[in-house]
Amino acid sequence: MFVAGFNFLSTERDVERRFGRYGNVTEVRIVRDPTGKSRGFGFVAMDNEEDVRECIRNMNGRDWEGRRLQVELCRHP
Repeated sequence: MFVAGFNFLSTERDVERRFGRYGNVTEVRIVRDPTGKSRGFGFVAMDNEEDVRECIRNMNGRDWEGRRLQVELCRHP
């Protein structure tokens, strides 16, 4: 999934915990600038397509840590 709207201080572990409520998270990649600071978006992979769709239904548009998440299906995490 493509996810935008991460809090800039969120870690991969924070994202894994939050999205893991909907299934097994296999990968989290937060996109960072050259200095290592989060750019506020990234990718989350889960091992089950049904869990991905449930996660999108529940997380897209939700406020998390003061920011509104945009969660969409993508082909390559």
